[in-house]
Amino acid sequence: MGSTALTVVWLVAGAEWLLIAFFIAAQILLSVVKMLNKAYIGRFVRQRFSGAQARHVLERATSLGLVGGLVGGGLGGLLLELGSAGWLFALAALMYVVSLWAIRFTLREGVDPQRVDPAPAKASPAETSSGLTGSNRRLLWLVLVFSVPSSGALPYISTLMVPFSDVIAPGAGAFYAALTIATTLGGFVAGMALSAEKITIGHVLTFGLLASAALCVGLGAATWAPLVLLLVFLVAVVLTAHVISMQVLTNQAPAENEVGKFTVMRNCVAGLAKGGFSLVAGWIVDVGGPAQSWLVLAVVLVVFGVGWYFVDRKYEGVSIPS
Repeated sequence: MGSTALTVVWLVAGAEWLLIAFFIAAQILLSVVKMLNKAYIGRFVRQRFSGAQARHVLERATSLGLVGGLVGGGLGGLLLELGSAGWLFALAALMYVVSLWAIRFTLREGVDPQRVDPAPAKASPAETSSGLTGSNRRLLWLVLVFSVPSSGALPYISTLMVPFSDVIAPGAGAFYAALTIATTLGGFVAGMALSAEKITIGHVLTFGLLASAALCVGLGAATWAPLVLLLVFLVAVVLTAHVISMQVLTNQAPAENEVGKFTVMRNCVAGLAKGGFSLVAGWIVDVGGPAQSWLVLAVVLVVFGVGWYFVDRKYEGVSIPS
């Protein structure tokens, strides 16, 4: 709807303030839709796939989403050079229609008859005002707290890329592009490695943050461009694997009727972490430079990584990988 409205305003050459107002409204609407869409997809995956299949779906979807973001961003820039922005809004609206049709096509056969879920248990007296039992509320806090470091670290690193690339290879725009590709490729490899079970969620949750901290220390000290590319690729692999693992935990750990609530809450916290980490990264770069920024990120990851060993991960009916 937002993209369609923007297309109409653009084509009729509406006032600039009107175009800006519609653009802001479209962004707000898109943010709400994305949050609800993720909650719905989480519930859908939980209902239609077994535990192992659901993990593979989420892992591959994340990898493909990263590739789609890279391809879409490049394609958007190319189309802007060839035509007006108004037609890109129209294309975005068309793509939403196609995705809606694809979802309806997928769901038209109804629920898989081979997948019979037990009736939901009645709420216990320990049910809290938020609709979660005491045990599940503690599980929700675990998911929210440990979604912060990896969700925030990736945009933190993105914020560092321009000043960092200028320090390693001054004036070489191609090196910044190489860093961006290395980061995206690392995210894709992480999803594929988890999906193929080359690495396990338990190992990622246990060692991922500490391994990322060690790589960040290396990036703070490295000055040789090929080594920097390798370290950026590896840290992207580990951090993205942690993000995916937390997404899988969000989908698989809670009761089925609480998946949507867990997903929405986690997305809110992850969004705040992304914005907060990005702002902090920009401030630290201005004050101390890229090398100090990597070290600050390493300290934050160590704090959360060590904290994982001390939190209670035993919950009624839930198995947290370790």
